[in-house]
Amino acid sequence: MEKNTDTRLAIMNTTYQLIAEHGIQKASFALIAKEVGISKPSIYYYFDSKNDMIYQLFEQFCSEISFQHFFNAEHFTQEQFSTQLIEVGFQMIQEQANDPYFGNVMKEFLSLAARDDSYKGRFIELQQDYLKGFEQLLLKAADWSLIPLYSLTEKAHILALVIDNIGNFMMLDDTVDYRNIWKTAVQLVFLEDGLHG
Repeated sequence: MEKNTDTRLAIMNTTYQLIAEHGIQKASFALIAKEVGISKPSIYYYFDSKNDMIYQLFEQFCSEISFQHFFNAEHFTQEQFSTQLIEVGFQMIQEQANDPYFGNVMKEFLSLAARDDSYKGRFIELQQDYLKGFEQLLLKAADWSLIPLYSLTEKAHILALVIDNIGNFMMLDDTVDYRNIWKTAVQLVFLEDGLHG
């Protein structure tokens, strides 16, 4: 018998929302099943355990905030490179701002990462992907003579740290002009003498 992907998606989406509203501990299979409109044992058809379901949700969450999900190097052109970099950052910021559950779910996963090395390791991997990803992206810009090679790694890391910290601050304060902060960071990277010391 083939598993119903719509039901699985409904379980995942409902769990995401319930984690944001009640926390991981209180998002029980009984509560999830009630919200989805299925029996509690039905969840075991899709997931081996609550831990399995939470980790699969976490992996999906990580995939949706990954560097590659947003900053796909193949989509960048020589003519519009810095503009595209700004716009993709805007898209990332806007997606997070539009998701009312994102901040609370991120806090729950960060709390898990403080106690569980598999979650912690995955978050570290995500951060490393941003550091390396921006470096590869800026190497492409350097190949097109859009930026010089000097301090390229540092510039890439500045972009990674800025976008990461924008995400962190958005969980706490929505009054900061995050779009202009990102735009300024990108513009500084593309200034000929911007970061050359």
